[in-house]
Amino acid sequence: MIYKVVNSIRTAACPACNEERSDQVERIGRYRILRCQSCKLFFSDPMSGGDAEFYSQHIVYKCTDTTSVYTHYQSAQKATNYQLLSMVPAQGKVLDIGCGYGAFVKVALEAGFDAYGVDLNPEHIHAGRSVLGLAQRLVLGSIEELSEKFRQDEVFDLITLFEVIEHVEEPAVLIRNVLRLLKPGGIIAISCPNENRWQPTGRIFVDYPPHHLTRWRPDTMRAFLERNGFVHVITEFDSSFRDLLWVTYSNRSAKKMITAVSPHPEVTENSKPVFGGQQEAHPSTKWTIKTNLDRLVRVACAPIDIVLKALHVGTMGMRVIARKPNT
Repeated sequence: MIYKVVNSIRTAACPACNEERSDQVERIGRYRILRCQSCKLFFSDPMSGGDAEFYSQHIVYKCTDTTSVYTHYQSAQKATNYQLLSMVPAQGKVLDIGCGYGAFVKVALEAGFDAYGVDLNPEHIHAGRSVLGLAQRLVLGSIEELSEKFRQDEVFDLITLFEVIEHVEEPAVLIRNVLRLLKPGGIIAISCPNENRWQPTGRIFVDYPPHHLTRWRPDTMRAFLERNGFVHVITEFDSSFRDLLWVTYSNRSAKKMITAVSPHPEVTENSKPVFGGQQEAHPSTKWTIKTNLDRLVRVACAPIDIVLKALHVGTMGMRVIARKPNT
């Protein structure tokens, strides 16, 4: 992605390395998008995310029906997640921060791990507890509020943050809390959009503040983790042509749905709910059809994915895995 530097400033400290020299590359409403001159993190000024009401109305998070829950659960049953769990001692303790419905928690439990999840969205926690049977496993609140359930440090063998860190106002504080909760030798796994990705169909509509506050490159994320006490293990890239098709579809669908409820092309705190629906007792026919279509698209795109992977072309996200030192 090529950016034009608007001007160089010294006002906002980088939330990853605390450097005060940044370049302004973009402006979105009241936000400036800055690029740190030191670690190259793209971050928002101000670093102020959406509140609970904003996310309760957001079109990405509003849908809490059974179809959505099972779609996330099916997506969590992928090889990379089982490979990640294979890096953890058998029956180890796992925590998924920003767990949503608890799909990964369910997968880890079924694989024999002592797994828990925490999330700020009460509707998602309720859906995960009722649909996936995770009543005793999902905690409503923040990572700081976990102290009531786990009253000691160095508890977990694996802590995951899937599509979380780009939303966080103080990522360094979050990572230091993760380090505290991990056992020596424990693993952190972070997934987020890859700012180095190929974007021929444009940037996905959610990649702006107050939804996404930071944009990470692989080298920026590795340096950030090492700066905060971790040892880098591996960085994996998504190389999926389906991602490009999905971005195009998502952008067009979101524009249509947002326009239907508001004359403004963005989601605001006063936006009306777009998604909704009653929970069903079992996975619906709609979910089965969607799953089969998704599998068909993946198979059709597989030859292109092989080429993209061979050329080291990222198309959407990345997953960075690091370890807490034993001493």
